[in-house]
Amino acid sequence: LLADKKKPYNYKYNKYTIFRPKGYLDSFYNITNDIKLFAGLEIKWTEVRSWEGREFDTDGEKNIESDMTLIDVDPKLQKFDQDGWINSIKFGIAFDTRDYEPDPKKGVFVDWTGQIAHKALGSELNFRRMSVGARTYLSPIKQLTFVGRMGYTTVAGDCPFHELGYFNFLLNVKEGLGNNRTLRGYKSQRFIGNTMTLSNAEVRFELVEVKPLGQRFVFKPLAFVDTGRVYNHGGDPFIKWEDYQVGYGGGLVLTWNQATVIHFYWGFSDEDSSFSMDVQHAID
Repeated sequence: LLADKKKPYNYKYNKYTIFRPKGYLDSFYNITNDIKLFAGLEIKWTEVRSWEGREFDTDGEKNIESDMTLIDVDPKLQKFDQDGWINSIKFGIAFDTRDYEPDPKKGVFVDWTGQIAHKALGSELNFRRMSVGARTYLSPIKQLTFVGRMGYTTVAGDCPFHELGYFNFLLNVKEGLGNNRTLRGYKSQRFIGNTMTLSNAEVRFELVEVKPLGQRFVFKPLAFVDTGRVYNHGGDPFIKWEDYQVGYGGGLVLTWNQATVIHFYWGFSDEDSSFSMDVQHAID
């Protein structure tokens, strides 16, 4: 059942609010120049609230969601609609041959990350998550760089619905599927499930380099294609090859003294479009 935007009383049917302060401690250790280990601890309080009986604005008018919403009526969501701690340990390993981390032109970065939330750590729920990512960078000429990324994540156990939409890579956590870091052209976490895959391809071209006042700026137009899909089980991506979601678009990247990367992305899909202005590449 989709919310009818013309009827304010169920405008919030598919929505909820979440309060999620957290703290974490991460540790990295380089075994060699190319291999690094990771271990971490995350402490997180989560409070999920339904919109039932709460006031909100639509087009400048005050309205109240008088009916129950999806998390009030769906038994699968009610199971996890609770306040509490979600504490977990994380660990992983990575192989990294990139030439320059903020803006690579060649090399690969492959990582495997595990996460365990358990009552022994003070967590309300027990669940496990595994994420794998692989990125490659190739520059046949100095000005041109081809970039590719593949990602896979799967969870098992009592994972709440609000924890499903993430790729827990070793160096950063990406929202998916959707958002301007995973499936551009769709809203954040448009598609989520127990298992998710993604694939991204970019072409970056160094168009202009300027050096005003001793600063170095490089302007790089780019084009991209993103795709991904969600599944119910961890083994499904290896036997089901249809019904992928696709986003595409382009944009501009500005690098300032090599280390600072600012992007402007326009993403499009069959159902939506999006614009992003942020730091770092989407594929990093």
